[in-house]
Amino acid sequence: MKADMACGDRLLGIVLDSLPIPVFYKDGQGRYLSCNSAFEDFFGMPRRQLAGTVVADVFDRDSARLFHEMDLRLYRNPGRQVYECRIADFRGHQRDVVVHNATFPHSGGNETGIVGAILDVTELKTAEKSLAGATSLFHRLFDAIPDLLSVVDRDMRIVYSNWHGGHEYVAEQIRSRTPFCYDAYYPGQGEPCDPCHLLEVFRTGRSLITEKHNPHVGYQEIHAFPVRDESGAIVMAAEYLRDITARKEAEHALRQANHMLEAIINASPLAIAAFDTDVRLTLWNDAAEAMFDWKKEEVLSKPYPIIPEDRMEEVRNNIRLMHEGEVCRSLETRRKRKDGSLVDVSLSTAVMCGPDGAVIGYMSIMSDISERKQAVQALKESEERFRRIFEEDEDAALVLTPGTFSIVDANVAAVRLSGYSRRELRKNTPALFLGAEEFARFGETFGALGGESPSHGRPRRIDRMDVVDRNGKQMVTAVRGRVFTSQGIPYLYCTFRDITEQLSIREERRGFEEKLMQANKMAALGTLASGIAHEINNPNNYILSSTQFLLEAWKDIEWILLEYGRDNGDYTLGGLPDAEAIAVIPQLLASLQEGSGRIRNIVENLKSFARQEDRPCDAMVDVNVAVRAAMNLLGNQIHKHTDSFVCDLDEGVPSVQGSMQQIEQVVINLTMNALQSLPYKKCGVFIRTFHDRETRQVVIQVRDQGRGIPPELRKRIMEPFFTTKQERGGTGLGLSICCSIVKKHRGTLDCQPSAEGGTVFSVRLPASGAV
Repeated sequence: MKADMACGDRLLGIVLDSLPIPVFYKDGQGRYLSCNSAFEDFFGMPRRQLAGTVVADVFDRDSARLFHEMDLRLYRNPGRQVYECRIADFRGHQRDVVVHNATFPHSGGNETGIVGAILDVTELKTAEKSLAGATSLFHRLFDAIPDLLSVVDRDMRIVYSNWHGGHEYVAEQIRSRTPFCYDAYYPGQGEPCDPCHLLEVFRTGRSLITEKHNPHVGYQEIHAFPVRDESGAIVMAAEYLRDITARKEAEHALRQANHMLEAIINASPLAIAAFDTDVRLTLWNDAAEAMFDWKKEEVLSKPYPIIPEDRMEEVRNNIRLMHEGEVCRSLETRRKRKDGSLVDVSLSTAVMCGPDGAVIGYMSIMSDISERKQAVQALKESEERFRRIFEEDEDAALVLTPGTFSIVDANVAAVRLSGYSRRELRKNTPALFLGAEEFARFGETFGALGGESPSHGRPRRIDRMDVVDRNGKQMVTAVRGRVFTSQGIPYLYCTFRDITEQLSIREERRGFEEKLMQANKMAALGTLASGIAHEINNPNNYILSSTQFLLEAWKDIEWILLEYGRDNGDYTLGGLPDAEAIAVIPQLLASLQEGSGRIRNIVENLKSFARQEDRPCDAMVDVNVAVRAAMNLLGNQIHKHTDSFVCDLDEGVPSVQGSMQQIEQVVINLTMNALQSLPYKKCGVFIRTFHDRETRQVVIQVRDQGRGIPPELRKRIMEPFFTTKQERGGTGLGLSICCSIVKKHRGTLDCQPSAEGGTVFSVRLPASGAV
C-alpha cells in the first residue's frame, strides 16, 4: 500500500515537473509544502528553500497580501478559485498571471491545504493590447480562460484531467470511468484523431506544440510532452490545451481590419505616410500621391523625399520627442513636392511600436492648409487693420457681448475717458462708469441689437449720456452702437464721444450771444439816456432861470407885502398867514433853485458818462471829484438799497493821470455791485479814498456788508460775460470793463473778503509823478 502511494506521489511529481506552468501546494496554515520545476524556474527559488515558507517570505508586500487574502477566502469556502494579478519573476519583471487554486482534503475529509497553478498570460495580454491598439473594431482579442491539463496512458485512456478550458461539457459518468481521450473530448468519434499529437509523442518521445480544432471548444494550442518512469521509459503522455479560439478569431478579424484600414487610408483625403526607423517609406496613400506628385512605386522603401533641407532638424526633433512619449499634433510646417515647390501642411505624427513595445517606425498625417493659411493671413491683416483703427479712434470704443454687455475689449480712449485700466474694464460692464439709470437706458437702447442680424441691424444712438470716471468727474457723451461678427461670433461695438466741451462751448456761445444782446441793449439804453438827458436839460434850464428871476424879484415883492400888511393888517397868502408865508416862500424858491441845479448836474454827469471819449488818459484827475460825481448819479440807488452809506474821502490825496469819465465809470460799477449785493437795507456800503505813501498809489476802496463772493467764483468775476445776476439783467461786463479801465490807467483792481463780512474791492492807481 505504501509502495503504491510512494509510486503515486512520484508519478504526480513527474507529472507536475513536466508541466510548463508553475504549480505549488500548501498546508492548512498557508505554509508551502512543495512546487514543480516550472515554479522554481519562474521565481528562481528551489523547492527545498520554498518548503516551510509563507507568501510573505516569498513575494513583495502587495502580492503577499493579495495571496494571503485569497487563500483565506478559499479556506473559508473550500473548492476552486481563479483570479488574475501581476507578480515579479526571478528577473524582477512584472508578469500578468492567472492563479488557479483548489483545496484538497486529507483522508478524514477535512480540508488540509491548497494546490495552485500559475498561468503566465503576459504574452496573451500583450497580444490583446497590441490588437486593441491596432483597431477600434475590437474590444478584446483574447480572454484569459482556465486551460485543460490531462494525462493519458499508452491505451489513450485519460488517467488524469482537470476538465477545464471549456471541457466541462464532458459528462460526469464519462469522466469517472477512465475514458479514451477521443471518446471524452470528441463524443462519437470512436478512434484517435488523425493526426494524433499524443501518438506522435509516444512514437518520437519528443514534446511538440500543435493546434487543433475542437467543435465543442474551438481552436486550441496543444503542448504535448512525454511522461517517463524512473527508467526513462515513456509510460504516459501529458497534454496542456490552451484555448486560442479568440486569437484565431482575432487574427481573422485583424486581417479583415487591415484590409479595411488599407481601404480607409487610401480613401482618406489626408496625406498619410509611414516610414521605418531609417526614415524609409513603408506607406504612401493616394492622397499623398495627389498632394506631392510622387507615385507609390517611386517612394516606397526609399528615403522620405518630401522634407526640405531647412526642415531636417525639425524632423529629427519630432522623432526625438516621439521617442520621449510626446505626440506631435497639428504642427504647421512645409513639405516639398516632386517639382521642388513647397506646400503648407498641418502635420500630426505618432510613433509605431511592435508587439514588444519597441519602436518600428513613424506615422505622419498631413493636410494641405495653403488656402487656410492665405485666409488666416487675410483675416490677420483685417484684424490688424481693425485693431489699428480701434486703438487710434479718438472716441472711447468698447467691444461688448450682446445681452450681458460684458466688456470684451477697450481702446486707449476708453481707458482715458473712464480712468480705469483695460484689465479692469474687461472684468466689468459699462455700469462701471454709468449710473444705474444711465446703464438701464443703455440696456434698453442696445439690448435689442443682440437679436438682430449684423448685416441688417441698424446702428442705435443715444445723443446724450452722462459718464462718471474713476475720480468722480462727470462728462457728457454721445453713444453709438451696432452689432458685428468676428469668426461667426456676434459682438456689440459701442463708441462714447466726449461732448462735454462741445456742449460747454455751445452753452457759453449761447450765453455770449445773450450777454452781447444785453450789452447792445445797454449801449442803446446809454444812447437813449443821453438823448433823454438832453430833453430834460432844456425845460430844467427854464425852471432854473425862472427860479433865479423869482429870487431876485422876491426882494421887491417881500417889501411890497410888508407894506401891505402894515396898511391893511393881517392877511393870508396861499392859505398861510402873511408872516409865515413871507418866511417860507424864500425857502421854497431856494429849494427849487437847488433841486433844479441838482437836475442839471445829474444830466451833465449822465451825458458825460454816456459820451464816447476819444481823448487819451493823460489828464490830471482828482479821484474825489470822480467819486462825488458818481455819488450824484447813484443817489437814488443808494437810498433805495441801504440806510447806511458812508463816503470817507481823503482831501489830501494826490491827483492821478487818466480819464475822469472812466474813473467815474469804475466807481459807479463797483458801487452798484456793492449795493446790489446787500441782503437787507440796514447793511451798509463804505467808500473811502486814501494815499498809500509806501506804494505811492491812490486807493479807491468800496466795501460792502453783502453776502460775499465764494472763493471758486472770485477767480472768475473778472472774466467777460461772467455773472451771477443773469436773472436780474446782469451782463457780466461790468467788472471786466472796470478791470480793463484800471489796467489802462496802469493800476490794479483787487477783490478780497472783508473781515466784517462781505467784499472789499480796491482800485489802486499810481499817484501823479509816481509813474
